[in-house]
Amino acid sequence: MGDLFRQIKYFIFYFANIEFIIDNEGFEKCCAECGTIYTNIQYKWCKPCQTNHLKNNFVNWTSGDKTIDHFIQETQLKIDPTDLVFEWIPYDQFNDVEKIGEDNFAAVYLAKWEDGPLIWNSVKYTRDSSKAITLIRIYNSQIMVDDFLNKVKKYRSHNKFEICGITQKPHTKDYVIISSNYKYSNVHCLKCDEIYKVKWCKPCQIKLLNDYINSGNKKIDNHIQEMQLKINLPTDLVFEWIPYVQFNIVKKEREDNFASVYSAKWEDGPLIWNPIKYYTRDSNKIITLIHINNSPIMIDDFLNKVLNF
Repeated sequence: MGDLFRQIKYFIFYFANIEFIIDNEGFEKCCAECGTIYTNIQYKWCKPCQTNHLKNNFVNWTSGDKTIDHFIQETQLKIDPTDLVFEWIPYDQFNDVEKIGEDNFAAVYLAKWEDGPLIWNSVKYTRDSSKAITLIRIYNSQIMVDDFLNKVKKYRSHNKFEICGITQKPHTKDYVIISSNYKYSNVHCLKCDEIYKVKWCKPCQIKLLNDYINSGNKKIDNHIQEMQLKINLPTDLVFEWIPYVQFNIVKKEREDNFASVYSAKWEDGPLIWNPIKYYTRDSNKIITLIHINNSPIMIDDFLNKVLNF
């Protein structure tokens, strides 16, 4: 009887298009719940029905913060069939939590989500239980909710993260972003959220390098900054201002009327990228010093020579 009633309902809704429905087996393209054509026929997914289910469930959960609740609700109402359902998840859902990274702004953990995210299977939403996930804890986010939600939006704009919800650490009250794709837990900078292909974030590293430039001459400082901005890979040599006291065993090799060339040993050595320890020094490096005569009174000429090298 139920199937017959459903067919009659289809007939009523689509009387004007009955020829199209019959010729194209339209009954299979219609939502069994409301009778309208599926929003996504391939996945047999009806957006009005699914968003109504989510809306009716709003009363069954809360984060305890109206701004967070509103954000999650708005995100759910924008859902597509291939999306994981964005949810508020109680922290006690996570087991085997292991910290894998941390800085002054955030910490990253691997964990198992007991129930797992909601996934559409062409019939209904089911849970992918005991799912390995990544938790990205943002320090002090409970007092900077708007900033936290901006981070969530940025992470969601990168599909590889598969952001599927928010939770909160019980004791610290820090909000935590849930990513269902744990393989990508190390492809973003915790400090500025920049996405990188290897564990090296250009914006953060350039800023860190710039903090240590102080030659005493603005033109030289600006030139060094410009050279550092051209760094594109972690394997690139870092152009720096180096105090002369860093050089030992200085030996003159040759000279002319314009310059002198020396060999020396650089105590700290040049900066080299290490994926585990970030930038480290290649200490006691044998290097060459090129002394340009009268360069302090001809800065522009000196910097042009540097560019030519």
